[in-house]
Amino acid sequence: MLQIAQKLIKQKKLKLEQIVFLDFSEFVDKKVDFNKIVESFYELYPKLTPFFIFDEIQEVTNFTP
Repeated sequence: MLQIAQKLIKQKKLKLEQIVFLDFSEFVDKKVDFNKIVESFYELYPKLTPFFIFDEIQEVTNFTP
């Protein structure tokens, strides 16, 4: 996913500031407030659309693909 993001940045289809990388191995057995993450992004960059990269999402409790 990072390579895809780099390619999109190089093609000027995405800005570095738009990337929100979440490594879910850091959140094992912790509650994650996704609404707060999105809210915080828009506080920093109100005119940009976030591009989320989820790593190790299978670590999330009750995750089903």
